[in-house]
Amino acid sequence: MARLARSILLVSLVLGGAAAWAAEEPPREASYAPRDPVVADVMRMSGAGVSEAAIVEWLQTSRPAVAPLSADDLIGLSQAKVPQRVISELIALAGAPPPAAGPPPAVPAVDPAAPVPVRWTVSYRAASVEDGDPPDLALYLDGRLLVRIPGARANGRRETVTFARPLRPGTTVIRALRERHTEDDDAWRHEARVVGEPIAIELPPGPQAALQIEYAENWLGIPRPPLAWSVERDGVPLASRENAGGDPEHWAWLCEDTEASVGPKGPDRVQRYRLKECVRWASLWGDAAGVPARDAQLRDLTAQGFGPFAPK
Repeated sequence: MARLARSILLVSLVLGGAAAWAAEEPPREASYAPRDPVVADVMRMSGAGVSEAAIVEWLQTSRPAVAPLSADDLIGLSQAKVPQRVISELIALAGAPPPAAGPPPAVPAVDPAAPVPVRWTVSYRAASVEDGDPPDLALYLDGRLLVRIPGARANGRRETVTFARPLRPGTTVIRALRERHTEDDDAWRHEARVVGEPIAIELPPGPQAALQIEYAENWLGIPRPPLAWSVERDGVPLASRENAGGDPEHWAWLCEDTEASVGPKGPDRVQRYRLKECVRWASLWGDAAGVPARDAQLRDLTAQGFGPFAPK
């Protein structure tokens, strides 16, 4: 019995001492998990045996962005046996300003006076007439013929002409005329009516633009402005106008064309009426320089037979 009592006492003393030791042992801290990926990479490299010099060189060469180090970061790095020089390099990177952005890409300069390439699309649709073909549609730029679409082709259907021709940057004024030129007994008779509203386009310098001009008469016979135009660049509209041209019933006749048709006996009744309220060719172009005289232009166009015309 004495021996058994001594054994029980010995076990009690041992268990009591172990419990006391366990109670005195400080609690273990939770494992450190760095939030910054650069700190995590440094700890992995150090734990894998990468030398201090190699880690420092990697940090100095790549100069990654490091978030400011917290106290937990410093404790965790020290417990992971990361060399002090590596920790100091991380602290320096965390306090360094972000690298300056490089210079913006150079934008090629645009010559404000360089001609702008323009792709033109001109459409004409005239309502059918009973006594022959509708008048031709003629567009003039600075007093010079830009394009002519015969009324015979646009009689009840759309006729479209496309061509390329550059324009100067700035304001461009185009005038549309409805013309009929016929030859009778070796004499030409001219009729030209000026579309009431000019096509005024403001074109900024830059790359190629696309210009569309459409003259379309109302099929219902109701007078309405028949002209529409738009200009765009890289698919972005720059300007547009619809229902332009004014009331066709009030368009003025061109004086020079009416005068060129007067015969030896003087103007007939229709010509006298047209000459009362006609407009002069020069008045259409304002201050534009080098505008050819309409009389000389009529002679040249007569020699060409007033055929279709568009720049090539």
